Amino acid sequence: KNNNLYVFSYESNPSKEFISKFDLYGNKDTNFGQNGIFEIASTRSIYSQPNVEIDQMNNFYFLQTINDTTYCAKHDNTTKPDLKFGLNGLIRLTSDMYSAKIKILDSLGFFVIDNYSITRFFNSGEIDSNFRQFNLTLPLVSITELKKVTDGYLVSTFKKYPTIEFTIYKMSVDGRLDSNSIINKKFEYDYE
Repeated sequence: KNNNLYVFSYESNPSKEFISKFDLYGNKDTNFGQNGIFEIASTRSIYSQPNVEIDQMNNFYFLQTINDTTYCAKHDNTTKPDLKFGLNGLIRLTSDMYSAKIKILDSLGFFVIDNYSITRFFNSGEIDSNFRQFNLTLPLVSITELKKVTDGYLVSTFKKYPTIEFTIYKMSVDGRLDSNSIINKKFEYDYE
């Protein structure tokens, strides 16, 4: 990302998460964290999906779980926390710690996605109130991906019972589900 390579790793006993930074030639950036390695203070399970996003200014965002509460943290390119972001560098999320993930799709802000909802935030950590939070209320269906297209976003979902289904929806730039343009492409597989 931005001519740098970031590597996410973890240890299982005790549970620890790390980010390492390298240049394009594989040299470790020793100004990043502690000798090129930044340890994330978190109690997230190692079975959670690792998720670190880097913006155009080389700030990075990651999920951090403390006492069963999930936060989004923002740090600069040397791992110093951005204390102007949220409350002392953290935004408290209501998302499930095991399903939440961060997506940066443009320079305006970032998204937090969990199995059932999509929320947009500004770079400052404030919720974008003009973006209608996308909520999925279908049983046994979860959000798997969010992609930016010219006039909005594509949202893909996954359903695993009674048949496996993948569905793609079109969402406008302000978060409205465009019912007239729903691709509604389903790929169904029956269990045997």
